[in-house]
Amino acid sequence: MSRADAGLGRSRERGNLVAVVQLVVDDYRRRSDVGDRVRLTGDDGDCWVAMDVDAVAIVMRNAIENAVNHGSAAEPIDVRVSPNHKVNVVNACAFVPADVLRDLKGRFQRGGAQHGTGSGLGLAIVETIMHQAGGSVTLLSPAGGRLDGFEIVLEFPGAL
Repeated sequence: MSRADAGLGRSRERGNLVAVVQLVVDDYRRRSDVGDRVRLTGDDGDCWVAMDVDAVAIVMRNAIENAVNHGSAAEPIDVRVSPNHKVNVVNACAFVPADVLRDLKGRFQRGGAQHGTGSGLGLAIVETIMHQAGGSVTLLSPAGGRLDGFEIVLEFPGAL
Protein backbone atom coordinates (compact mmCIF):
# COMPACT_ATOMS: atom_id res chain seq x y z
CA MET A 1 0.00 0.00 0.00
CA SER A 2 2.89 2.35 0.72
CA ARG A 3 4.15 2.06 -2.89
CA ALA A 4 0.68 2.89 -4.17
CA ASP A 5 0.39 5.83 -1.75
CA ALA A 6 3.77 7.09 -2.99
CA GLY A 7 2.34 7.57 -6.49
CA LEU A 8 3.33 4.36 -8.28
CA GLY A 9 0.40 4.81 -10.68
CA ARG A 10 1.67 8.17 -11.94
CA SER A 11 4.05 7.51 -14.78
CA ARG A 12 4.97 8.68 -18.24
CA GLU A 13 5.91 5.12 -19.14
CA ARG A 14 4.02 2.92 -21.56
CA GLY A 15 3.43 -0.74 -21.00
CA ASN A 16 2.10 -3.61 -23.07
CA LEU A 17 -1.06 -4.64 -21.19
CA VAL A 18 -1.37 -8.00 -22.95
CA ALA A 19 2.23 -9.00 -22.18
CA VAL A 20 1.93 -8.08 -18.50
CA VAL A 21 -1.41 -9.86 -18.06
CA GLN A 22 -0.02 -12.99 -19.75
CA LEU A 23 3.01 -12.94 -17.44
CA VAL A 24 0.90 -12.57 -14.29
CA VAL A 25 -1.56 -15.28 -15.39
CA ASP A 26 1.36 -17.63 -16.17
CA ASP A 27 2.74 -17.03 -12.66
CA TYR A 28 -0.59 -18.01 -11.13
CA ARG A 29 -0.88 -21.09 -13.34
CA ARG A 30 2.43 -22.32 -11.86
CA ARG A 31 0.96 -22.29 -8.36
CA SER A 32 -0.19 -25.74 -7.24
CA ASP A 33 -3.30 -24.27 -5.57
CA VAL A 34 -4.37 -22.49 -8.77
CA GLY A 35 -2.99 -24.25 -11.85
CA ASP A 36 -5.07 -23.95 -14.99
CA ARG A 37 -8.04 -22.70 -12.98
CA VAL A 38 -7.05 -19.23 -14.28
CA ARG A 39 -8.17 -18.93 -17.90
CA LEU A 40 -6.94 -16.12 -20.13
CA THR A 41 -8.92 -15.00 -23.16
CA GLY A 42 -9.03 -11.96 -25.35
CA ASP A 43 -6.68 -9.83 -27.32
CA ASP A 44 -3.63 -11.64 -28.69
CA GLY A 45 -1.94 -8.50 -30.01
CA ASP A 46 -0.24 -5.60 -28.35
CA CYS A 47 -2.33 -3.22 -26.28
CA TRP A 48 -0.32 -0.28 -25.00
CA VAL A 49 -1.38 1.55 -21.88
CA ALA A 50 -0.12 4.73 -20.22
CA MET A 51 1.21 2.95 -17.15
CA ASP A 52 4.49 1.52 -15.95
CA VAL A 53 4.57 -2.27 -16.31
CA ASP A 54 5.29 -2.72 -12.58
CA ALA A 55 2.13 -0.78 -11.72
CA VAL A 56 0.09 -2.86 -14.21
CA ALA A 57 1.51 -6.07 -12.71
CA ILE A 58 0.64 -4.99 -9.16
CA VAL A 59 -2.93 -4.19 -10.23
CA MET A 60 -3.29 -7.53 -12.00
CA ARG A 61 -1.76 -9.56 -9.17
CA ASN A 62 -4.10 -7.99 -6.63
CA ALA A 63 -7.17 -8.51 -8.84
CA ILE A 64 -6.34 -12.16 -9.52
CA GLU A 65 -5.30 -12.82 -5.91
CA ASN A 66 -8.70 -11.49 -4.82
CA ALA A 67 -10.36 -14.01 -7.16
CA VAL A 68 -8.17 -16.86 -5.89
CA ASN A 69 -8.78 -16.05 -2.22
CA HIS A 70 -12.49 -15.30 -2.36
CA GLY A 71 -13.75 -17.28 -5.33
CA SER A 72 -14.90 -20.87 -5.41
CA ALA A 73 -11.88 -23.20 -5.57
CA ALA A 74 -13.90 -25.55 -7.77
CA GLU A 75 -14.65 -22.96 -10.46
CA PRO A 76 -12.42 -21.21 -13.01
CA ILE A 77 -11.21 -17.63 -12.82
CA ASP A 78 -11.67 -15.91 -16.16
CA VAL A 79 -9.32 -13.10 -17.16
CA ARG A 80 -10.34 -11.34 -20.37
CA VAL A 81 -8.25 -8.66 -22.11
CA SER A 82 -10.07 -6.37 -24.54
CA PRO A 83 -8.39 -4.24 -27.20
CA ASN A 84 -9.96 -1.15 -25.61
CA HIS A 85 -7.51 -1.28 -22.67
CA LYS A 86 -9.93 -3.18 -20.46
CA VAL A 87 -9.38 -6.30 -18.36
CA ASN A 88 -12.19 -8.24 -16.69
CA VAL A 89 -11.47 -10.73 -13.90
CA VAL A 90 -14.44 -12.96 -13.05
CA ASN A 91 -14.75 -15.58 -10.33
CA ALA A 92 -17.55 -17.72 -8.97
CA CYS A 93 -18.81 -16.88 -5.50
CA ALA A 94 -22.00 -16.04 -3.70
CA PHE A 95 -23.72 -12.79 -4.69
CA VAL A 96 -22.15 -9.78 -2.95
CA PRO A 97 -24.79 -7.28 -1.76
CA ALA A 98 -24.58 -3.73 -3.15
CA ASP A 99 -23.81 -2.13 0.24
CA VAL A 100 -20.86 -4.49 0.76
CA LEU A 101 -19.69 -4.12 -2.85
CA ARG A 102 -19.68 -0.34 -2.54
CA ASP A 103 -17.16 -0.47 0.34
CA LEU A 104 -14.78 -3.15 -1.00
CA LYS A 105 -12.31 -0.68 -2.52
CA GLY A 106 -11.71 0.87 0.90
CA ARG A 107 -8.75 -0.04 3.06
CA PHE A 108 -9.07 -3.10 5.30
CA GLN A 109 -12.37 -4.17 3.73
CA ARG A 110 -12.85 -7.90 3.35
CA GLY A 111 -16.52 -7.95 2.46
CA GLY A 112 -17.39 -10.25 5.34
CA ALA A 113 -15.33 -13.09 3.84
CA GLN A 114 -14.85 -15.82 6.39
CA HIS A 115 -12.29 -17.76 4.35
CA GLY A 116 -9.22 -16.67 2.48
CA THR A 117 -6.24 -14.68 3.55
CA GLY A 118 -5.27 -11.06 3.40
CA SER A 119 -5.79 -7.86 5.25
CA GLY A 120 -8.35 -6.24 2.95
CA LEU A 121 -5.88 -4.00 1.14
CA GLY A 122 -5.79 -5.64 -2.31
CA LEU A 123 -8.68 -3.80 -3.93
CA ALA A 124 -7.68 -0.56 -2.18
CA ILE A 125 -4.26 -0.86 -3.81
CA VAL A 126 -5.89 -1.53 -7.19
CA GLU A 127 -8.17 1.48 -6.78
CA THR A 128 -5.32 3.79 -5.70
CA ILE A 129 -2.98 2.85 -8.57
CA MET A 130 -5.70 2.93 -11.23
CA HIS A 131 -6.99 6.31 -10.00
CA GLN A 132 -3.47 7.80 -10.07
CA ALA A 133 -2.95 6.55 -13.63
CA GLY A 134 -6.28 7.91 -14.87
CA GLY A 135 -7.92 4.51 -15.14
CA SER A 136 -10.98 3.14 -13.40
CA VAL A 137 -12.11 0.15 -11.36
CA THR A 138 -15.66 -1.18 -11.38
CA LEU A 139 -16.85 -4.00 -9.12
CA LEU A 140 -19.86 -6.06 -10.14
CA SER A 141 -21.90 -8.74 -8.40
CA PRO A 142 -23.42 -10.64 -9.88
CA ALA A 143 -20.75 -10.91 -12.57
CA GLY A 144 -21.85 -9.96 -16.08
CA GLY A 145 -24.16 -12.55 -17.61
CA ARG A 146 -24.48 -14.54 -14.36
CA LEU A 147 -26.77 -14.79 -11.36
CA ASP A 148 -23.84 -14.94 -8.94
CA GLY A 149 -20.12 -14.32 -8.93
CA PHE A 150 -17.85 -11.32 -8.71
CA GLU A 151 -16.29 -9.27 -11.49
CA ILE A 152 -13.67 -6.57 -11.43
CA VAL A 153 -13.48 -4.39 -14.53
CA LEU A 154 -10.18 -2.57 -14.96
CA GLU A 155 -10.13 0.21 -17.54
CA PHE A 156 -6.52 1.19 -18.13
CA PRO A 157 -5.54 4.57 -19.61
CA GLY A 158 -4.69 4.13 -23.28
CA ALA A 159 -1.27 5.19 -24.52
CA LEU A 160 -0.96 7.62 -27.40
